Formats: sequence, structure tokens, C-alpha cells
Amino acid sequence: MAVLPGIVFTLLAVAGATYAHADAPNIMVQDGQRVTVSGNFDSLRRAIAEVCKRAGVELRAYDAEDRPFTASYESIPLADALARLLRSEIYLAGLRPAEPSGGAIVTWLRVSGSKRGVAGLTLAASSTEAAPPVSLEPGIAAIELGVAPKIVETALTSSDTSARNTARRRILEALSEDQASLQRYVDRDVAQVVDELAGFPHAVELLVSLQNVTHDVSERNHIQAILGALRLRRLEAEETGGRVENHS
Repeated sequence: MAVLPGIVFTLLAVAGATYAHADAPNIMVQDGQRVTVSGNFDSLRRAIAEVCKRAGVELRAYDAEDRPFTASYESIPLADALARLLRSEIYLAGLRPAEPSGGAIVTWLRVSGSKRGVAGLTLAASSTEAAPPVSLEPGIAAIELGVAPKIVETALTSSDTSARNTARRRILEALSEDQASLQRYVDRDVAQVVDELAGFPHAVELLVSLQNVTHDVSERNHIQAILGALRLRRLEAEETGGRVENHS
């Protein structure tokens, strides 16, 4: 069967338009902070600003060097999207639990710089590419301190003093700008907080630091009460052969 030249031209033109559109930058944010980011972008800074605007996230600063990037993420949680998009940047994000899904809602974002030696690279990414699983100590995910759970784990468990100090500093930086998160964490039943922290070797060290970042005298006193109860729990554990018991 003969095909008219005009029809061939039309089909080729449509195919070419479809191919070009596939690389066009596209940002969508759905309910529950499900994010789609796809295409070739010439500015990560502008893309992050647009994502934050659409997701209702406060972008407090973006001080990293700007760079182009390519992405193909479809309907993934915003917290996961940020971890992938900002893999070459240093950033802090405020998180709160998402009910009833149990995930995390991003409330604010601060991008403070670029990791050494990687600024300016064009990164290709795909939502079909599974992120490496994050293994956490039991109980860490329940400790909401405005930073990624892995940072909290480092501050509470690492035997590397330098790494522990860096993690603790990042927690304090986040909480100094988000006093509401600190208040939500410490203004709970003392026994509940102690139950969460008792099994971690550097919990006292972190609590002492939290006292220094709060602007509220009553919160500072409440943290002091938690410290006293935690130290008492440690003494009881020593008397019972090193077992830290849950009293809740």
C-alpha cells in the first residue's frame, strides 16, 4: 500500500515533537508532598525553589553553587527527592511525622553549601533506581529532632568523637532555627523521653547540648529533669548488671 508523502512528514513531525517534549523540565507536587521532577534543568537552585514553593516548604537559604541536572523522579516523597536532588550539596531540613502514613513531611529547607569537588556536575537520576537502604539502630526513627535520622544516630551512638560532634552541631543548628520542633520533643512526659534515649551511650551528651540551644527557661528546666531521670536510669542499669529497663 502506498503512503502519501504528506502523511509521512506529519508522522515524523509528531514523533520529533514528542521526543523533544520528553526532555522538557517538569515539576509537579501532589497531595502528601509526592513530587515528580523530570527532564533537563539548567538550574538546581531554581528547581529547588519551585519545588519548595509548590510543596509549601519554607526555603530559608540556598548558598550552594548552582548547577544543571537531569532527573526522572515520578511521584516520590519530597524528603526522598531532596536527598537525591541535593546529593552533592550540604543541607538541613525540618521534618514532622505524616499521619497516618508514618512518613515525613518537610517543613523547611536550608542548603548551606556544596560538597567538595562535585559542584557543577550534571547528575542523571531515575526514580526506578532504588536508593540504598538506610539501616538505623532500633528506636532512632522515633526521635524527631529536625534532621535526618542517620544524623541523630551518629550523635547518639558513634564512637568517633569528631563525627559525633559534627552530627550534634547539625542538630543544634536545625533546632536553633526551629524552636517549635525542640519544644515538641522535650515537652513530653519525662519517662517517655528517657525510655527513648536510655539505650544510647551518648544521650546525656546530646541533652546537655540541647539545654544550651533552647531560649525558654521552662524548657531548659524540663531538659534538666530528663537528664536527672536518665542518669538515675543509668545507675539502676549498672546495679542490675547493665540492663537498661523500659519503665513505661
